[in-house]
This record gives sequence, C-alpha cells and structure tokens, in this order.
Amino acid sequence: MRIDSTGLSYWSTFGDIKVITSFELTKFPYDKQTINMTFGSWIYTDNKLKVRLRDPPFLIKAPNSWSIESIEWSFGNYYVDTLFQEHPSGNYYRYTFVVELLREGGVILIAVVIPGALITFLGLLYILIPKGTGERTAYLATILLTEIMFLVMITSLVPMAKQVPMIGWLFLGYTILLAVLTVAVLGLEKIHHEFGGKNKEKKS
Repeated sequence: MRIDSTGLSYWSTFGDIKVITSFELTKFPYDKQTINMTFGSWIYTDNKLKVRLRDPPFLIKAPNSWSIESIEWSFGNYYVDTLFQEHPSGNYYRYTFVVELLREGGVILIAVVIPGALITFLGLLYILIPKGTGERTAYLATILLTEIMFLVMITSLVPMAKQVPMIGWLFLGYTILLAVLTVAVLGLEKIHHEFGGKNKEKKS
C-alpha cells in the first residue's frame, strides 16, 4: 500500500477473479457472451471512500495479459462503464468492466453442420433410384437414421440450457424433412404396388 501527501492510498495485490455468469446459447456455436464485473463500495460514500481507476484502466491498457483456459473462446470487445448513484449522505461510485467472449465455432461447423447438410442433400437424391424396387425406402431410412445420429451427437456437444440453439433447430428441420420424404415414399410405393397388382390381374 502507498499513501501520498494528499492522503491518496494505492493498494494492489495479485489474485485471480473468477466470474459466474449465465450463457445465452441461442446462436450456438457462434454465440457471444457478455461478462460484467462491477467493483466499488456499497457501504461507504465518496465522503469516506473514493474509488477511481488508473488512467488508462489496466483492463483497457493491457488486454493481451488476459488469459482464458479454453481454446474454444476468444476475447471480443471490452470497455468500462461508470455507475453513479446520488445519496443524501454522499455519492456512490462503481465501475463495471464489460468483457465479451466469442466462441470459435469453426470446428463444429466443419465436423457437424456441413456433414449434416450433405447427408440431407444425399437424401434428396432418392429420386434417382428406380421406382417399385423398394430401394428408395431403404435408402431414405438409412439417411434418416444417420441424421438422427447427428442429433444425438449435438446433444453431447451443446451445453445444457433453457434455450434451444439454432444448430438444434437446423438439424431438427433436416430430420423432419427426411422423415416426411420417407413417409411420402412409403405411401407412393404402396400405391404403386396396389395399382401395379390390379393392372396385372386385369391383363391376366
């Protein structure tokens, strides 16, 4: 601690600050999380305690000194807000450090999203399979099961939250599309076999 002739005290110590925050995962895997850290006194007014930042604040001056224990995240914007509250006995000053974390979603895009889209595209190629052989139904059923496997994979990748991320809605749409195609092909195959059998009976 340092105290100068004006009574200004400077106190500094080493330590780690761990912040607990809730995440907004709607845009997973390209979500952005905002972390707020507020420092100040809730007891003493500026008549007894004046809190002020260094000029410039260390948070803004040296962002390269920050560390994050995950290769999945990177730092985005960062700034400091000053909160001022008037009171008859004095004023309260608080400083809020705002840090944005950006998720690096490139790995999930390459490993999950693009293969899922390709599988759905392969499902649309069922129209190239000859009619009446039953192979269309087996082909779409295989594609549908593969898409469901990707849904299970996403469940293990996405953190548990109340919000359904956009990647979940995306694969749900893929699965519904393939399920509708499978049911439609089953109906068409049944109609084809029924009318085909009747035509054969008429010819005989």
